[in-house]
Amino acid sequence: MKLIDSTYSGYYSNQKDSIHLQSGSDKAINYDRYGNHLLAPGHTQITKGVKLAEGWMIVVFLLLILGGVWIRVFNYKRLRNVIQAFLSHLYSAHIIRENDSLMKRVLRVLNAVFIIVFSLFLYQLNAYYLINTTDLQHLPLFVVMCLCIFLIYQLKTWVFSGLGHILSKKDLTDEYIFNVDLANQLLGLLLIPIVIGLAYIPFGKEVFISIGLIIIVFLYLFRLGRGLRIGLAKLKLSYFYLFLYLCTLEILPLAVLVRVFIENV
Repeated sequence: MKLIDSTYSGYYSNQKDSIHLQSGSDKAINYDRYGNHLLAPGHTQITKGVKLAEGWMIVVFLLLILGGVWIRVFNYKRLRNVIQAFLSHLYSAHIIRENDSLMKRVLRVLNAVFIIVFSLFLYQLNAYYLINTTDLQHLPLFVVMCLCIFLIYQLKTWVFSGLGHILSKKDLTDEYIFNVDLANQLLGLLLIPIVIGLAYIPFGKEVFISIGLIIIVFLYLFRLGRGLRIGLAKLKLSYFYLFLYLCTLEILPLAVLVRVFIENV
């Protein structure tokens, strides 16, 4: 019987490092050289993705900067009015009554900022926690997110406009739609530093995400509170219709998103 080290044996070159005992009957007994001394892996879970900045994001940020410069230079007073409308319900009603065409233009730009920034935040959230289960990646996925958010809020606007016509309360439903847009517009502005930090600051990713989620929850609750105030005090809707609205257009979509997020984190 002779010892054959597989490190130097051409015949055993495809085997792992071990020692073979070979007898005349050509039967080999394989002994693992390292035995149970191999180091076990520290973790078996998939590491979270951290690449949250991509080339096309530079174009998105440039567009946001141009929109911000346009508002700051030519419509700063109207931007300040939007912020005051968020703080004061009476001031928001005043803006609606004015029906300023330039204010409407600013509000459209702020709505576009919200759709882009909120979609970008969701995209970065998906990239960090590896939530995406579709074949879409990168820019196409971001575009689809923008379209989905636009369609969701456009659908809600159509629903409330139709409700206003049915109840002959179009002025009050317009006020509610304005307050929903107002919360979204402020959300878009507040999330801008969050998405920039997630994209280009190499540390503190979860801190940025936590701050962004807190802002979203706060403004969502603000929107619900002001909507309930309009529904109960002005539209005088019954609690049943308010509950039906909350379940179908607010709570159910949010519950679905939260469940998908929790299951994939």
